[in-house]
Amino acid sequence: MTTAARPFEALPSAEHDCNRLQEMIDGLPVGVYRSTPDGRIVAANAAMLRLLGYPSQADLLVVRAEDLYADPADRERWMASMEREGVVRGFDVRVRRAGGETIWARDTARAVRDDDGRILYYEGVLEDITEHKRIGDALRESERRSQSLFENAPIGVAIVAPDGRFMQVNRALCEMLEYGPDELTALGTCDVTHPEDAERARAESEWRLRTATLFEVDRRYVRKSGTVFWAHITAQIIRDEAGHPLYAVAMIEDADERRRAEDALHEANAKLSRSLAELQHRTTRMARLTETTDLLQSCRTLEEAYGILQARLPNLFVAQIGAVYVHSNSRKLLEAAAAWGVREGELVFEPDGCWAMRRGRHHVATESGPYCPHFESVRPAWSMCVPMTAQGETLGILSVGQTSGWGAGRADDDVDAAGESERLFAATVAEHIALALANLRLRESLKSQSIRDPLTGLFNRRYMEETLERELRRADRRKSPVCTVMFDIDHFKQFNDTNGHLAGDALLRALGEFLQANFRGEDIVCRYGGEEFVLILPEAALEPAVRRVETLRERVKMLHVPYRGTLLGGVTISLGVAAFPTHGSTVDALLRAADGALYQAKTAGRDRVVTAGDTA
Repeated sequence: MTTAARPFEALPSAEHDCNRLQEMIDGLPVGVYRSTPDGRIVAANAAMLRLLGYPSQADLLVVRAEDLYADPADRERWMASMEREGVVRGFDVRVRRAGGETIWARDTARAVRDDDGRILYYEGVLEDITEHKRIGDALRESERRSQSLFENAPIGVAIVAPDGRFMQVNRALCEMLEYGPDELTALGTCDVTHPEDAERARAESEWRLRTATLFEVDRRYVRKSGTVFWAHITAQIIRDEAGHPLYAVAMIEDADERRRAEDALHEANAKLSRSLAELQHRTTRMARLTETTDLLQSCRTLEEAYGILQARLPNLFVAQIGAVYVHSNSRKLLEAAAAWGVREGELVFEPDGCWAMRRGRHHVATESGPYCPHFESVRPAWSMCVPMTAQGETLGILSVGQTSGWGAGRADDDVDAAGESERLFAATVAEHIALALANLRLRESLKSQSIRDPLTGLFNRRYMEETLERELRRADRRKSPVCTVMFDIDHFKQFNDTNGHLAGDALLRALGEFLQANFRGEDIVCRYGGEEFVLILPEAALEPAVRRVETLRERVKMLHVPYRGTLLGGVTISLGVAAFPTHGSTVDALLRAADGALYQAKTAGRDRVVTAGDTA
């Protein structure tokens, strides 16, 4: 039988159905071939034809086996292996198809020998592994690239065992920690963690191995040289199908710069927050100051203004102690018009007891002093005194202080800024208070000038008439009495002619002071004109009123006025008394009744008291 002209057949010694065997071989998905020792292909199945791209067996059988190899050296290696072992297993080789295309194939073959050991032919199986080869090459390339990425990554990368041991590390991590690869893989993560953080890091790692998959953490690491730095760690825990941790892939970055940037950002945010809080505080304080100023400008008296300051100033300052001091009438003392947190002994002191009053400008005292003497018993951590000056006159001082420093928890620059801000605000408050008090004093001065006689300081006739009208209406509502007394100085013209008009003015001033000192606050003492005076005694019945004016008449006799080295005196007064509503129910009627009684007293010889309706 000529083997070159036949397909696969059974061996001569085999007894079975050759046709059935041929069908089975043709149905295989891999190429099956038989070739002679000299390289001629003598048989091939259908899969072999498809693999090599030949349309028929006849086309393939004229091709020599060595012609199929893309690289002739591969044929030589195949033959060497066959000669040496008698078989070729998993021999991967590039073969050339009918159209010239090269593919990868895996050849597995054996040599069939006769009884004398001579090779009769080779038979084998050829499998197209081009796709497998491509995938394998791709996998190897991917592994190579992955290894390259791992090794050349710009950040530290490590494979870490569940017990924290470094299994594999890259160059960047070695440089970061200043260890060689062998040194580092002999250590664990806790060995490079700051000792103060190691125990906590170990506990966190155990917890994450039980619960986490991906996590990030900042941790203090220690280099081989001993320097400490912050590391940012991003890690993924790889687990088996049962969920047990196999290892962790960790990316480690030097986070010192980031941490410094974050700290700087946090500090900037903190400063911004403080600035915003300061701005809000200033805005609130300025709003309160504006409201306080509006209230002060609406006050009618200094007493009202002092009440406003007492209620409002503690809410304007962070200071725990403070006061507004104003000059006393004698200007020899400074008295607290409004105060908070100030001891009783600091409510009044001499102007020389304040550095601000001595210097004529604000005075700030801190731990180095000097403190104002009026703060000696308090000894605050800081104090500030600001003169209150308006219209060229120093009305007093605004003093504030605190038992704890304003710089607690602040940087030096912030302390200086806080102190300057507080000083400026105190100066602003002092200016507002001074202006308001000066306006009130001016208003009271103008009011006093409009209702008081400039020579005697007593109320004038206009004020007397308005007040008497008011008191009569009040008495009418309350059904209470009011007595009106009209009197003048006996022989006052003669006194002027004898001693001069200046002496007469001195007598009138002295009499005015005497009258103010000898009557109740609710009594109204007025200069009616010239040497005539009017007394309004609210809620005074006639008989007690007559007794009071009799006393007045007697005391006036003892009045002596120093004048040019002599004492002027010996004057007497005549008085007429009228009672409401007995002698009149209107201002005019009552004054006419009192004037008539005065006339009777004068015609009866002067130096006496006459009641309206009495006969002289």
